[in-house]
Amino acid sequence: MSESEKEPIFGAPVEAKTGEGAPSQAPMYYDSTQSPRAKAILYGFVSIIIINVLVALVLCFYQGAKTKRDGFLYFLMACCLIGLVAAEIILIPLVRRGDLAKEKSWFLYFLGFCILLESIFTDILVMH
Repeated sequence: MSESEKEPIFGAPVEAKTGEGAPSQAPMYYDSTQSPRAKAILYGFVSIIIINVLVALVLCFYQGAKTKRDGFLYFLMACCLIGLVAAEIILIPLVRRGDLAKEKSWFLYFLGFCILLESIFTDILVMH
C-alpha cells in the first residue's frame, strides 16, 4: 500500500493520544450504524423474551412449590430455561467486543427465538 492510500480521506491524520485526558477511539455506543427502526425491533424482541421468561419462571416455581409429587420436574424446566438465558447473556458481550464476527450476530436472534419458544412451551406444560 502506498503512503497516499494510508492517509485519511477527509482532513489531516489524527495522532492517537495516550495518557490521562486522551479521547477514546472506541465508539460511544455499540453498533451506531443501526437504524432507529432496527433498534426498536431489537428492543421489542428482547422485551418480549424477558417478559415470557419471567412469566415462565414464576409459573414454574409456583407450580413446583404447590405440587407435592412432581414438583422437582417444574424446577428442572426452570433450570433449563435459565441455562439458555445464561448462554445468550454470555454470547452478547462476545459480539460487542468483536470476538464473534458481526456477521454471526444472527445466532443471537436464533437463540433468542429458541428461548421464546421454550418459554411458551414451558408455560403450556406448567398450566396443563
